[in-house]
Amino acid sequence: MEFVGEALAGGKPSEATLPVGLRGDRLPRIVFLSVSDGESPARVVQGAGRGLLPAVRSALAAFPATDEARWIKLDIVLKVDPARALGTRLPAPFERSLHGLVFSGTDNLALLPEELVSHGLVDNKQQLQRAAILRYLQRRSPHTTPRPSSSLSPTSRFTTLSLFTDGDETLRLYRGHRTFGEPSREELLAAATEAGRYLTRSVKANGRFVYQYFPTTDTESEDYNITRHAGTAFSMMELYGATRDPELLEAAERAVKFMADAAQPITVGGLEAAALVDDDVTYLGANALAALALAEYAKTTGNRQYVPLMLRFGRYIQGVQREDGSFIQGQEFPSGRALPVNSPYFPGEALFALLRAYLVEPVDGWLDVAEKGAQYLINVRDAGLSIEELPNDHWLMYALNELHRLRPQPLYLQQELRLAQAIPLIQHRNPEFPDWFGGYYFPPRSTPAATRSEAMAAAYRLARDFGETEAAEAILASVKQSVRFQLQTQFRPESAMYLQDPQRVLGGFHGSLTEFDLRNDYSQHSISSLLALAQILEDLGE
Repeated sequence: MEFVGEALAGGKPSEATLPVGLRGDRLPRIVFLSVSDGESPARVVQGAGRGLLPAVRSALAAFPATDEARWIKLDIVLKVDPARALGTRLPAPFERSLHGLVFSGTDNLALLPEELVSHGLVDNKQQLQRAAILRYLQRRSPHTTPRPSSSLSPTSRFTTLSLFTDGDETLRLYRGHRTFGEPSREELLAAATEAGRYLTRSVKANGRFVYQYFPTTDTESEDYNITRHAGTAFSMMELYGATRDPELLEAAERAVKFMADAAQPITVGGLEAAALVDDDVTYLGANALAALALAEYAKTTGNRQYVPLMLRFGRYIQGVQREDGSFIQGQEFPSGRALPVNSPYFPGEALFALLRAYLVEPVDGWLDVAEKGAQYLINVRDAGLSIEELPNDHWLMYALNELHRLRPQPLYLQQELRLAQAIPLIQHRNPEFPDWFGGYYFPPRSTPAATRSEAMAAAYRLARDFGETEAAEAILASVKQSVRFQLQTQFRPESAMYLQDPQRVLGGFHGSLTEFDLRNDYSQHSISSLLALAQILEDLGE
């Protein structure tokens, strides 16, 4: 890779510096060379020759000399399946992020797995997108890419060994991303910081987020979710507490102000409160996360300008609690008519927010509200459920960690440990693909892993601080495994280099290993989980 980098920079690297085995290689080789200036999508050229070095030189000769080589990726073809018609709909064993495609209708036209995914050339239903392929080929490498005919169709698939360098480090990639061992505290903080920079860039001048961005088409969603807005503002303030980054704070303050300006007065349970309204509906979760974000803002900055509004959001939570401890989760606005909303997460969000707000400004009765709500969830909603049947209520786990410290009860610690036992039962420990390890679901996604990491980190702290040492060790092992998986879903140069706007996505967490959409809560939850594990490692002196 140093040899390739020097050659691309216009130098004349000596073959004598290369290993003897490489210089002596005479096997037929095919390589792909991908180069990006960091600002635009990678140009891709192919090379072939008898021996790896002649194949690399062939690719270098075809590469436009004017392009700045900031990010360089070399793919060495390892295996090509026997030629066979794959059809428009690719067979189930085909993994678009692990296999490239060779096409008929032209000579030597082949596309890397990263090209197939980054440009939507094969969708997640294995459907070949011919029009997208033709458009992509028009801009891929105009002078070197063979022109396809109208009969373009895949005939075989191939796998490669992938190497990447940015001049500072050289990596072997799997599925187009780097892999991770057990992360250090410094690596976690660096990843969280980069995610914070992505969110900073995503806050518009008016404080509204780019809610969802689709890098494969370079488009934004028109949808919006004020609940996730509030949650993302909370995570940005958490990160500011760790980094003291002034640009992060400035963007977070715009997001907080947007949320504060959107608050509407409402009376619930005889209490004068505040609510965030979305399409004439206000949700318990939105108002809870708004209170949480404002509490974190006051805690990290010392600025109490939003404490009165935080208290009004807290009174909303108090006012919609029923006698049995459950909550009205949705209401028409302004009529206040209760709606049949039943989110598994809203009650836990409400309890956690109320407890964090209480720590900023103690209010008589709020701990009673939290206890009543927690006991309803434990003794009614989850009554009689086995560990395998327990829901992944990550927000409740955050809340129980706070509540047990303020109002200790064996019930809270016991439920926290039961929930922490349930989560690893569905965690990938011996997966089909190595980069699935530590994740959840089929295929694993980034945010389910992040929320479970957050929850388990809270459970670890509670178990550690209250004498459950053995349980704490098992919980921490699960957190580390989950975070290792999450880090693979963060855009870094090697995974961003094929996209239409590489700089825009850097640092953001995408939906899964193969789904590149960026939604603000994906990065929100990963930031919180990375910070939680970093704090644990600091506490352990690691």
